[in-house]
Amino acid sequence: MGIKSFVKSLMAGKALSKPIAEAQADGVRTIVQDSVATGLTPQALAALIKAAKDGEPEKLFELAQEMEERDGHYSAVIGTRKLALAGIEPELHAASEDKKDRDIADAVQADILDHPAFHLALFDCLDGLGKGVSVVEIAWNIEGPRWKPEKYEWKDPGWFQFDKKTGQQLRLRDKDNKEGLELPQNRYIIHIPRLKSGLPIRGGLALLCVWPWLLKSYTIKDWAAFCEIFGQPLRLGKYGTTASDKDKRALLRAVRSIARDAAAIIPSSMDMELIQS
Repeated sequence: MGIKSFVKSLMAGKALSKPIAEAQADGVRTIVQDSVATGLTPQALAALIKAAKDGEPEKLFELAQEMEERDGHYSAVIGTRKLALAGIEPELHAASEDKKDRDIADAVQADILDHPAFHLALFDCLDGLGKGVSVVEIAWNIEGPRWKPEKYEWKDPGWFQFDKKTGQQLRLRDKDNKEGLELPQNRYIIHIPRLKSGLPIRGGLALLCVWPWLLKSYTIKDWAAFCEIFGQPLRLGKYGTTASDKDKRALLRAVRSIARDAAAIIPSSMDMELIQS
């Protein structure tokens, strides 16, 4: 190997061992994100989906994450699919009976498939079932004559975006480049599940379930409010025509407190009635 080839190989090795997709304190890649699901309205959801289809999917990815955290049924169903696939033991077969092919297969088995981190990487890849895409960054060990994967690290899909021209190429989001940065070769495992034909961003289960999930969340809120007051009698406060604003506020506080504290006081000129629920 010539000196130029050696230097080029050494530089490539250093690049393989250095992380690329890292969190930024003041950039577009951050671990601190505002909740998307809280206070979500149909209008906001429609705008969120349109932005995702236009190449800005970070809010859709965050919503998909919150859906798994907030909805036990959705989380259980998608978790069943993840665990079913993660439980399959990978099998490796040499390309032929040639010694070189068998040696390559043995090396892949020892350096990759038998590495404990590889099975975690497979599970992380299944995050794409809900979001439509999942990204795992490979950290390489370049010590010794054979370079091999040292660690696999799941990366937040919100740190990535699809190119606006084709909607097919995944790129790393960057605060100084609206089109994102091209991903280098041999650094990422990218899983885009083929759940349906079309653009990758439109293939995740979260996009299919998000509208029923939103309507379900409204229903749950209504039931929670109903359960809170169910069985309680209606507290009706009555005040005279000469009652001041201060008296009215005192009566309102008393009416509200009687359900919580089972005790209240009101002026003798006012009246309180409990109407059977």
